[in-house]
Amino acid sequence: MGLDIELPQAFTIASILTFSVLVPLWFTFLSTVTPPKVHTTPFGYLAQWHRRREMYLERVHRRALASRRRVFPFCGLPYEVQLVVLSHCAGWLPTNISPLLVSKWVNTMTIEACLPFLAVRLVSSNQVTSFSHLLAARSNLEHLVRHLWVTPVDEASIAVCRHILKSCTGIRSVACNGDMLRDSILDSDRLRHLHCTNATILGGRGGDMESIANSAIGVAFFRRLTHLRVVGRAIPRNIAYVRLTHLSYELDRRAMEQSKGFAWGALENRSVFPCLQSVLLTRVRYCSDPAADPDDWKRPEKVIMLYIPREESEMQKWCEGVNGYGIWEQAKSKLEGMMIRRGRPGVIV
Repeated sequence: MGLDIELPQAFTIASILTFSVLVPLWFTFLSTVTPPKVHTTPFGYLAQWHRRREMYLERVHRRALASRRRVFPFCGLPYEVQLVVLSHCAGWLPTNISPLLVSKWVNTMTIEACLPFLAVRLVSSNQVTSFSHLLAARSNLEHLVRHLWVTPVDEASIAVCRHILKSCTGIRSVACNGDMLRDSILDSDRLRHLHCTNATILGGRGGDMESIANSAIGVAFFRRLTHLRVVGRAIPRNIAYVRLTHLSYELDRRAMEQSKGFAWGALENRSVFPCLQSVLLTRVRYCSDPAADPDDWKRPEKVIMLYIPREESEMQKWCEGVNGYGIWEQAKSKLEGMMIRRGRPGVIV
């Protein structure tokens, strides 16, 4: 005989069984949950307030640091001010290279800003080719070249250097031999390099200086110079150097007295050198040379003897002059020291 259970009774039994299982599980779960911490003392509320205040101050500090890290609005400055800022990179090579790698726009602006302050040296074929390609790509840079040393070592670069020197009409100081000077700057119907006041002549053939001195363009070029240095060649004497204030040349070891005599006579010859202030004589220092020149007290005040270390080249001294401490600055400081030792201190121009 089977067990007959009606539907309401079955539902009641199932409900009782379900509650008997779920209710213990529910109380077990509630016993494992950690109740929220409620501060029942004033010290608990005070600690919570301090934590919230610290979090707020930390957010304020982070916002202040973020505002300080804002990018400087360099692009918003006037174009002339941007060039002045970038021009300060010309004095140090690593600083000069860094802006070139920023972007194409900054690269272009850096070259334009630094080129007037750089000593451009054209010696090797790679230097000549690279600088020639730069001027060919950007012809507006020709008038920004201020200081140029031109001594190409191979015959193929001579014609390129002549074209570069002829095109850069804004140079202030130039160093080249007599042949390069004659075939570039002076190879024209009129003088175009009107701003060049500092020249270093590095020798050449014997007749090149005479041909330069006999041409009208050559006379006009030398009459504009204020600083002239001649290495290995005689100074043209049939020109009136009306603006020349500083003269320098290398002593000839074979005719030492004659070289010194020309320096003394140049200061007295006011018809040829009306504005001459000092004459600088240079000589390579050897181990046997004394530390101090014994003839300091015998020479006139404005004739300075400067010993150049044998390891320093003429190009290195010229580059130092572009940076503000070349032979002219060294001669000025030595002349001031001589005048102080002689008891007549004064301001040397």
